[in-house]
Amino acid sequence: AGIRTYWSTYFDDIHGVIFCVDASDQDRLEESKKHFAEVAAAEKVQGKPIAIFCNKQDLKNCLSAAEVALALGVDVDSDLVKVFTTTALVKEGGSIDPNIIEGMAWMCGAVDKQMPSLGERVKSDIESRKEAEKKIKAEKRRAVEERKKAEAEKAASKQEIKS
Repeated sequence: AGIRTYWSTYFDDIHGVIFCVDASDQDRLEESKKHFAEVAAAEKVQGKPIAIFCNKQDLKNCLSAAEVALALGVDVDSDLVKVFTTTALVKEGGSIDPNIIEGMAWMCGAVDKQMPSLGERVKSDIESRKEAEKKIKAEKRRAVEERKKAEAEKAASKQEIKS
């Protein structure tokens, strides 16, 4: 689980998602499907572009883009989701996989097409998060002040009893 538990805290700051799948590890495809479904269903992600990178294409027996899309339950006809086969490993003296560059270019283009609405949406989501954080801080501050007041009253009460 690790870092995945924090993913949702960043959703209000994003304009799109790049979801990487180890296409060589078929044993973990169900886990990938579960996490992809959670990400794609998140309110702050819906309607935003998602690029799926089917990584480790340099290894034998890895799944194709179509096989990964099928396994994840991805609608390949959607304008908001595109699947790319990639190899992130760059050998010494080598260059970046052109499919990664293509995927990044697609993401930039997909975000650019929606930028006016995405920009406003992200701005609004960030403002909402900041307001929620302010409320939580105020509640915590109030609770600390109440506890200090109660402790002070208790100490004063004990002092009166001693006198």
